[in-house]
This record gives sequence, C-alpha cells and structure tokens, in this order.
Amino acid sequence: MTLTVGTPPPAPWTYGDLGDPVLDERAFGTLGVIAIRTPGSTSYDGGTFTVRGAGVDLTVNSQGMTGQFVRRPVTGDCEITARLGSRTGASADRVGLLMAKSLSPFDQAAGAIVSGGSSAQLMLRTTVAGKSAFTGNGTATLPSLLRLKREGTAFTAALSTDDGATWTTLATGEIPGFGDAPTMWASCSAPVTNWPAAPPSSTR
Repeated sequence: MTLTVGTPPPAPWTYGDLGDPVLDERAFGTLGVIAIRTPGSTSYDGGTFTVRGAGVDLTVNSQGMTGQFVRRPVTGDCEITARLGSRTGASADRVGLLMAKSLSPFDQAAGAIVSGGSSAQLMLRTTVAGKSAFTGNGTATLPSLLRLKREGTAFTAALSTDDGATWTTLATGEIPGFGDAPTMWASCSAPVTNWPAAPPSSTR
C-alpha cells in the first residue's frame, strides 16, 4: 500500500471543514444540522489546490452550510477569480467561491457556485441561519473560470467557459449589513475538486 500525503496550502491560505465533524456516532444526534460524517482535506501542488469535499450541502435544512474550504481574509470591495479544473465523485455536489461574514456555518454568505458539475449560479444567504437562495442559470463545462465580485453590499457571480475571453453574468444580489469577510473556496460533497490556477485574485 502506498500512502500519499499532500502539501498544505502556502500562507496566507488556511483550510478546514465548515460545520461540525462528528467522529463519534453517539454524538451525531446533537450535531445533526451541520454534522460532517467524513472530514475533508485540502492539498497544494505546483499551483493547484485539490479540495476533498465534506458535508452534504451549502443549504442544509435551510439553515446552515457544510463543506471543506481553503480561505484567505479580505476586507472591503474585492473580486476573486479561480479556475475550476475538474471534479470527480458525487453527482449532487456544490463547489465554488464563497464570501462569508464569518466561519460560522449559519452566517451570511454569497457565492459563485457550480451544482452537480454543470449548473452555475449566484448563492445568497441574506439572514443568519436563513435559507441559501440560488439564482441565475449558467452552464459550466470544465475547466471553467468562476468570478465573485463584491461592491458594498452587492455581490455578482460570473462564469467563463473560454478561459476568460468572454464572461457571462449569472446574477447580482445584495446582503444588507455584510461587513468584512473571509474569502473561501468551498467543496461540498464532491470527493475531489481540482483548482489548477494561482490563488484567486483579490482587488480593493
């Protein structure tokens, strides 16, 4: 048997599970809403982030989010762009870019999200512990570029399937009172998602 251990992402990137990992089945009942039965992982090699997903969805029980993320903090207006290179595994997964007000699975968040490997949309959770709403109807063919832009309380998700030559705006929406936020890449229930690009660009 060969065991391959990945290299962690370089600073200032960090990673972890969004939700509550449950390693003891006896504790599952108390952590059912945002429970993670199998923890995820993230590795980095030559400019590619490989994210092994965790959890089940970004709108669990219309309350919270679960997933594996790799993140770096940003403040104020910003724009992040990343290439989604490949994905394998679950057919009902959600992967993409997120800006969340905190690392709480229940907090306000916006995202440029690909569901099931092909449907690209803007995700907004406008209230704490509220339902995540998905709008827009883009078709992602991998590899694709995703972009999430913030201007004040407005968020815009966009998709490019020709390596940035042209962009399609998926949707725009607002989250009142958002404030500053960490930026996350999230992989939810897909066993493996590859992001073969430099870390997402951010501008203020």
